[in-house]
Amino acid sequence: MQLTRLIYVSNHSGIEDTSLEAILEKSKINNKIDDITGLLICSEEDFIQLIEGGRTVVAKCFMRIMQDERHRDIRIIFSKPVDSRLFPEWNMHNVSASQIRKEPLSKYWINGLFEPNEMSHEDIEELFIFLSGEANNS
Repeated sequence: MQLTRLIYVSNHSGIEDTSLEAILEKSKINNKIDDITGLLICSEEDFIQLIEGGRTVVAKCFMRIMQDERHRDIRIIFSKPVDSRLFPEWNMHNVSASQIRKEPLSKYWINGLFEPNEMSHEDIEELFIFLSGEANNS
């Protein structure tokens, strides 16, 4: 199996907590079946998500996301083969962007807002690597 990591950004324009919970619960079920792991960061207007798994199942998962009307203006940051997962224990985990305000993560905030569309793909990957380290140390 070719392990693949895909990171994308999408706009949700203020998703309600109940809709977010529904997305997370459905994703946990689907991702467990497909052996997909990852992390979703949710800000006031945007999602940024890292998905890891076999190339084919990651592609199928992303196709489901693209067809979900709760995601708009979807932009792939990158998709690449990797040797190991950043989040091997999480079929789907989420973090509110407000939870990552503290140092040393302040560089990911622009004018007081978490703006993934303004971040470089290197900064986005660095953020997920940092969060992976935090997750694996907790």
